[in-house]
Amino acid sequence: MKSLLIVRHAKSSWDNISLSDFNRPLNQRGLRDAPIMANLAKTLGLIPEIIFSSPANRALTTATIFQNMFDNSVQIVENQDIYHASLYTLEEFILNFDDKYNHIAIFGHNPGLSFLAEKFTSGSIYEIPTCGIVSINFNCNHWHNVFESTNVFKNYFPKDAQD
Repeated sequence: MKSLLIVRHAKSSWDNISLSDFNRPLNQRGLRDAPIMANLAKTLGLIPEIIFSSPANRALTTATIFQNMFDNSVQIVENQDIYHASLYTLEEFILNFDDKYNHIAIFGHNPGLSFLAEKFTSGSIYEIPTCGIVSINFNCNHWHNVFESTNVFKNYFPKDAQD
């Protein structure tokens, strides 16, 4: 079985309009939500073997917060293709995952991640909110088969995880 964790970056700051989109940091809400969601992922056992992240500041910071919650035991691999990736780009990326990994996480951006979640969930998830998590288990042994396999998914959003 293969499993994919799709994580949209936490809420970013627009305070400094001179920063490029790529360099925007997390805002206070993002810095609050990311550890909560990372802890939830850890508690639920949703710890990937490897994390692929957009190198954009807000995505990489979110991925690092999750990594820290996982006791830094998970490697983060930055991949420029994830930055504002289209659905097609994300599909191709997943199809080329190494089968030695059974549990992989992708940290990135909308709308691509939401399109991907919508495809895998047959429209059950329309939009992943900031710092939202979609966990998908595929009934197959190879990443190149995930789009033809049956899957089971759960989603976890910050508004549902608040105390």
